[in-house]
Amino acid sequence: MMNNSIMDGASTIRSSGDSSSITKHRLCIARGPGMRVFAGIVRTGIGCALIWSSLPKIRHPYDFLGRVYEYELVGANFGVFIAMTLPWLELLIAWCLISGLFVGGALLGSSILLAVFTAVQASVLWRGLSIACVCLSASGENLVNYRTLIQTGLLSTAAVLGLVCVLYRPPRPGDAAAVPPSSA
Repeated sequence: MMNNSIMDGASTIRSSGDSSSITKHRLCIARGPGMRVFAGIVRTGIGCALIWSSLPKIRHPYDFLGRVYEYELVGANFGVFIAMTLPWLELLIAWCLISGLFVGGALLGSSILLAVFTAVQASVLWRGLSIACVCLSASGENLVNYRTLIQTGLLSTAAVLGLVCVLYRPPRPGDAAAVPPSSA
């Protein structure tokens, strides 16, 4: 009889009903150096995209405020708040991703930010508006279309996968989860 259960972030497998042969493995998607490389590429790519996107918004805040109003999602005061804070938040997240500081939080923040961008673009397409995409473009020259929606959705998915790679890394030697339990 095979019994699979999940306890405290570890998978306990009992084989053949023998309770003395318990093997613990940490649930881990990010095994091996390939996943670390993938997470590094995701961090760098998303960080560069966010820098590319934030700098024109910081340089031309009134233009960005006008773009925020075009989306017809927020009122005047909240639009000003978004125009003042969003570019700096993008830049902060990008800096954390590229520098390697607070990587988990930066990947979580970029995942949420990119998911919101994707939802906003889907809303624009659903409502049939013809407006410039300023989510991840430097100039806002491209109109929101299915290509920009897919692009932002893929970046959002990559950010979530990068977060999974960072959070669920294999146990290191000496970790409590890496030491198999003693059989009594």
